Amino acid sequence: MADDAQHDVEFDTADAGASATYPIQCSALRKNGFVVIKNRPCKISEMSTSKTGKHGHAKVHLVGIDIFTGKKYEDLCPSTHNMDVPHVLRKEYQMLDISDDGFLSLMKDDGSSKDDVKVPDGEVGEKIKKLFKLEKDTKLGCRARRYYIEDGKKFCQRGHEQDGFTQTQQEEDDFIKLGVTTRKKRLVEEHVSIALRDNEAKELYLKCLQLILWKQCHWLITEKGFCKDFETIVRDLWTLRAGIVWRDESKDYSTQNETDRGFFSSQSEVAITQIGSGANLSASKKATLDDEKLPRLLETLALCYLGMILLRLPIGLGEVINWVTRYEILYLRAIRAIPQQMRIKLPARFQVALELKAPLNGLSLYRKTMDLIQFFNTHYEIIFPPLNVPLLTYKHIRNLGLPVEIYPAIKILKDILRIDFTLRALNSSTLHPMFYPEVQLVSLIVIATKLSQPHDEIRRNPESDTNSSLLKLKWEVWNKTMIERNSTGLKRGEEITLKESDVWNLKDNDIDHGLLVQKSWPPGSDISMRVKRPGELYKRYRKIEELNGHAKAFYTLAASHLGIPLKTLVKAVFKIEIQLEAWVSTERKEKNCQRKKY
Repeated sequence: MADDAQHDVEFDTADAGASATYPIQCSALRKNGFVVIKNRPCKISEMSTSKTGKHGHAKVHLVGIDIFTGKKYEDLCPSTHNMDVPHVLRKEYQMLDISDDGFLSLMKDDGSSKDDVKVPDGEVGEKIKKLFKLEKDTKLGCRARRYYIEDGKKFCQRGHEQDGFTQTQQEEDDFIKLGVTTRKKRLVEEHVSIALRDNEAKELYLKCLQLILWKQCHWLITEKGFCKDFETIVRDLWTLRAGIVWRDESKDYSTQNETDRGFFSSQSEVAITQIGSGANLSASKKATLDDEKLPRLLETLALCYLGMILLRLPIGLGEVINWVTRYEILYLRAIRAIPQQMRIKLPARFQVALELKAPLNGLSLYRKTMDLIQFFNTHYEIIFPPLNVPLLTYKHIRNLGLPVEIYPAIKILKDILRIDFTLRALNSSTLHPMFYPEVQLVSLIVIATKLSQPHDEIRRNPESDTNSSLLKLKWEVWNKTMIERNSTGLKRGEEITLKESDVWNLKDNDIDHGLLVQKSWPPGSDISMRVKRPGELYKRYRKIEELNGHAKAFYTLAASHLGIPLKTLVKAVFKIEIQLEAWVSTERKEKNCQRKKY
């Protein structure tokens, strides 16, 4: 019996919809809907969904307002979880009277009365009492969206009369006549181009180039320590360059019509011109020829380099190219340095000319420099001095990590080939890069290095102990130091491999260790009778593919300091080697002829 009493359970039953809420997935909720937040029925005012998290659920942020108290509630729930939604029913009652104790007498739909609703406090209650005294419909809380007109009055779909409505009578003539819309006419504004044209545009373009050139000179003086006379020299060169151009432009514009003043035509414009008459074609060609006389942005760097040449500064074009590559001197995207007031007045073609984005081509700068030298020689008979060979040679030797003992060999090779490193006025279009003075200088350094420090493993013994080639360069260590850039000082055991060229980069302690080890060097082995001398088995490289590991690294570093392609340097060195071979052959023939005479 006890067991039966224990399992005697009563179950309550209810009809469908008896619950105050029903579940729904959170992602199915919508704004202006209803939901239960913190056990309160709320109307959703804001709703936002976040991205899927690491657990694979998206969070839904809900903001709701209590439908009874007006308080705001917030909740955060995964989108896949269920939330309770309240059953919200709306009923309307007709107000019959207001009792003295502050309760409303309402009538239900079935005709029975409801007297348990108190008059709301505040502004709503006062408005209800006022409208009831005036015998007007309160219609508070009516949300009807449809209206109709009856007997000149406007009613909602629930029978509430709308105040402030007046019906107007239409004439028979205005039957099915739509209203007339009047629009205010806008003033037609003529498009006025801000950019200058023709002669004024070219003058502004020259001023922009002059500003860029001044910024470049200012950087060289303040950052690189150039003297103040450098700016004066470059300014005079620019005056001479721009003076010729402006004089020619003034002559051309004095004989042209306004319609013939076009320049820097694009490809599409050229194609359109070819379809037109022959007169337009000739005008386009003439304008293109006139534009070729204008200076380019590249000429600013060339003028700075010519100023360095006149001051005899030991700076090469390769160093200028490296400044441009490292974005130190103003050249790439130079239009950013132009003030906005000047930039907006430049035509698009000139803005493109000042907004260079491609890397600087070293050979283009060399050619432009030679063109300017020919320009100044032709118009003003200016002759530029040769390069400052001693200092510039020492600078290249140091940058390439070579021993200074090769300098006498460079002087001898220079005298043999009769090279004076002078900037001559020659046509750069037909001039081979090997005739550029700085390329010639580096080529002689490469040849002198190959003669005294060959890249192969063949042992060559000099004729005397005082020969500069006695000091051997280990290319493996050179490659590690100059190419890989891993050396920060002398490591333990590296004093034995110390060379004269390493002294410039050593600290005080490292120099002391090097000198200490030098005193303990053992004497060399005896030299046999049949030995190979320095310069024998000299190997020439005609193509890049022929370079071995150390030779390719050495050539590549030398080309990078010049700012020219590796292929160009290989060809220049090869041509000078051919000239040296021809000189050697001539010397041998003369010696053989003298022997036959005796």
